[in-house]
Amino acid sequence: FFPKGGMRSIPTTLYHHAVDLGVTFHFDSRVESIDIDKGRATGLRTIDSEKKRMKFSSDIIVSNNDVYFTYKKLMPKVRTPEKLLNQERSGSAVVFYWGIKSIFPKLGLHNIFFSSDYKEEFKSLFEEKKLPDDPTIYINISSKLESSDAPNGCENWFVMINAPADTGQEW
Repeated sequence: FFPKGGMRSIPTTLYHHAVDLGVTFHFDSRVESIDIDKGRATGLRTIDSEKKRMKFSSDIIVSNNDVYFTYKKLMPKVRTPEKLLNQERSGSAVVFYWGIKSIFPKLGLHNIFFSSDYKEEFKSLFEEKKLPDDPTIYINISSKLESSDAPNGCENWFVMINAPADTGQEW
């Protein structure tokens, strides 16, 4: 499946529906902290690109940040659920966005090139916490279905390889 207008159409459509419902967006702002009162999230504090600080009150706070960083960075004074935060962290990815000055007819919208040793790849990722020598590679080429995503005679490649969680390794 592929959304009309490409993947970008999903957040764009959600944004327009939210605006129609009266939602106000504050772009180029970073959340500095989540306010907590009597064990309940009550708002958040932000700083924008011009260093202007703002406070917002809310009945509901949703964080799309990793739960570990939400507690450690945005709610540092809250007693953290250690059992939850000590769980093994999920894997990550290394992503490249490449403009390719050619067409590859044998490739489709979704392409996966599997590691020759899948077990060793996951040992590298989850036990050794390092990038594998022979990674599985996923390539998405949306211009295969949405020609306007790349110039004529070219393709746009989203390339992703699995990576371990960032635990302070020296990359």
